[in-house]
Amino acid sequence: MTEAAETAQQAFERHEHLAAHPGDDFARRAGLLISALAVALALTQAGKDSAQNAAIAAHLNANDTWTFYAQKVSRIEVLRAETEVLAALPKSPEAQAAKAAAGVRLQHLTMDSANTPANLQKRAEAAMHVQERQLHRYHRLETAAGALSIAIVLVSAAVVTRLRWLAWAGGVLGVLGAAGALASVFGLI
Repeated sequence: MTEAAETAQQAFERHEHLAAHPGDDFARRAGLLISALAVALALTQAGKDSAQNAAIAAHLNANDTWTFYAQKVSRIEVLRAETEVLAALPKSPEAQAAKAAAGVRLQHLTMDSANTPANLQKRAEAAMHVQERQLHRYHRLETAAGALSIAIVLVSAAVVTRLRWLAWAGGVLGVLGAAGALASVFGLI
């Protein structure tokens, strides 16, 4: 037999075998499910990292604002005490000039409308609220990523063991994880 005839014969026998034993496309479907779950996991991980970075940035912003608030309040209290001490001194021209200068500095600190202690406190509290929201988002996405990871393992085990219920369990867990991630990203939970 020639080589071409032999190759043709092998192809014909393979075709007859496939016709007699239709292929089970379970592994192919499971592979597609694993791929979809891996994409969902990658997107969830990216969202989780973004939420973590936003929480850290909000924490730093709140910390900086609280520090500025404390510094401002301390400076105001020191200047108030300085003006009280200067007011208690005998009425000399130097004491009057120092008292006036301290009063101007105190007025400048208290009249800075954008950075009054009350405004600084509100900004710090708002930054803390943003931090808390981002941390909650991060934790929800972390849970969703865990569910997706477990789903991938279950579907992979289903391919090896040929247990379809494992694939179904992995698929359901993956859908729940992906739904949780989407709900978290869109602020529904």
